[in-house]
Amino acid sequence: MSAELLLGRDKVRYLCYVNGRWRWRPTPKMRAAGFKDVHLGRGVNIDGKPAPAPEDIAAAAALNLNWDRLRQGLPPVETSHLSYPPGSIGDGYERAMKLRADARKAKGITWTTEQHSRDDWPRAWKHIEPLLAILRP
Repeated sequence: MSAELLLGRDKVRYLCYVNGRWRWRPTPKMRAAGFKDVHLGRGVNIDGKPAPAPEDIAAAAALNLNWDRLRQGLPPVETSHLSYPPGSIGDGYERAMKLRADARKAKGITWTTEQHSRDDWPRAWKHIEPLLAILRP
């Protein structure tokens, strides 16, 4: 069966397949409102093509609902989906990056674009994330 027959032709907004994983990627306007990238699962292969798993579609739909509610001036619906599972390596990475940024902000240090691009943590994370992000240490 083809992917169109199984999933239909509808496309979930802001759902992208990047580096072997499905991700919900907000626009710059959404990021300014507080939304962040959400790493989802690896999905399934249908006729050799990647397709999002049902739980990935459900998570993206919930995030889209929150964005739509925010645009309408309504309070967001509470979702149980986080970027990474609590206690996972990815969760620890996100907390460490936030602590580093907060420490810089408290000291009044502002990084340039060059300093951000030379930071070893995100450069290494792009290799570690696909393998270990959702696992417990």
